Amino acid sequence: MGFTRKSTLLNRRHVVGGGLASLLVSPAIAQDSDNLRSRFGNPTDIEWLDPMAPMANYERIRHLFQEPADVYELVKIIWERFDRSGDIRYGEWALSYSFMWWQTLPPGGQRIKAAQVGRILAEHYMRADDKGVVGPFWWTMFKGSEALARGVVDSLHMLREFIPMLDQVEERDPSYLYGAVHMVRAKLLAKLPPFPMSYGNVKKAAQMIERCREYNGDRVGLYYITRAEIELQLAGEQRALQTLDELQTLCPSNLFLGFNYEMGLFLADKFRQALAADKYDKYTWDPLLESIRELVDASYPPTPGCGSGG
Repeated sequence: MGFTRKSTLLNRRHVVGGGLASLLVSPAIAQDSDNLRSRFGNPTDIEWLDPMAPMANYERIRHLFQEPADVYELVKIIWERFDRSGDIRYGEWALSYSFMWWQTLPPGGQRIKAAQVGRILAEHYMRADDKGVVGPFWWTMFKGSEALARGVVDSLHMLREFIPMLDQVEERDPSYLYGAVHMVRAKLLAKLPPFPMSYGNVKKAAQMIERCREYNGDRVGLYYITRAEIELQLAGEQRALQTLDELQTLCPSNLFLGFNYEMGLFLADKFRQALAADKYDKYTWDPLLESIRELVDASYPPTPGCGSGG
């Protein structure tokens, strides 16, 4: 249901080539920053970065979201471990942190480039693990992220590649990351224009988002953001706002859920602001396009009494 828990070693020659190594140091993508490696002490132990690690570990990385280049450097550190060891866990972690990096960037060209980098990483991961769900899932996440950055209507041509890969994710493991494939489908159905321009269908989106609950998807902050977008169209603003309020009842138990909890509350505030200012338009505005750089200064403490187990 969550991230890969077992170390699986692969033939290193399938993991990453020189072209990708150069991509991960490209000055066209990265930004100037302090040397993150020196602040991490050039770590040999990166196990605490496991997204399924205890919630307390989230506090050790949240300050990085203030600088996109810091998260980018973190991706490089983890990917290099994947390259050296051939352990697919590290490749999966790098893909997850790549999405966090994408979220720190401002809307526009940088987001598009970051999504393309993430998709290339996913493609290289799939060469190492061509039967698993991880590569196809993160490929769809970055393809969809690029579409959001470009604009929904302007990205309809990307569906030809996107839908078959999404189908592959569901066939391989519909429970992966708390049933996230159903959340992706729900968002797709809610954001796309209806027939005949495309096949958006908000009623089907409402059915799909509920499927996440079969896999504890309602423990993930983005579940509530997506559901609120759907309910805004079906039941109106008041119902959407009530759904956003439900986020505050979550009790994150690991690093991944902790990030999603705080990010969810942050994006919920941005959603409320867009509704209050009458700026919400499902084709041109999306909560995920809000940079999370401000999140560091807007602390959202977990629900009192929450545990810190894995």
